[in-house]
Amino acid sequence: MLFSVSGVVVRRSGRGTKLGFPTVNVSVTAPADWPYGSYAGYVLIEQQRYPAAIYYGPSLPVHLEAYLLDFSGNVYNQLVTIEGYQLIRLHEPIFDQTSLIQTIQSDINLVRQCLAALPKPA
Repeated sequence: MLFSVSGVVVRRSGRGTKLGFPTVNVSVTAPADWPYGSYAGYVLIEQQRYPAAIYYGPSLPVHLEAYLLDFSGNVYNQLVTIEGYQLIRLHEPIFDQTSLIQTIQSDINLVRQCLAALPKPA
C-alpha cells in the first residue's frame, strides 16, 4: 500500500456528481509525500472495503477524493479510510469537461485492471 488516509467525508462543489462520477471527499491538512495523480485503491466504510479510483490533487485544502466502483449510497459525515495501492497517472491539468470525463473513464478502466492484478487486501 502506498498510503492510507482516514477522515470524515465532506461536501465539496459536487462537480464529480454533475459529471456522473460522485466521489467521497476527505480534506487533507497538508500535502503528503506522494505525488499528485490518480491511484488504484480501496475505500473502507464501516469495515467494508470498496474498490475505488482515487485522485489526489492540488487545491486548498489539498484534495483527496475517491470514486467508488459499483457503489451507490450516501456516506457524508461518515469516517472512511482511503487506501492507495498503485499510481496509475500523474496529475495533469484538464481544462474541458469532455476531456475530463474521458480521462476519468480511462482511469476507472485502469483501476479495474490494476486491482484485478493485485492481491485483495484482508
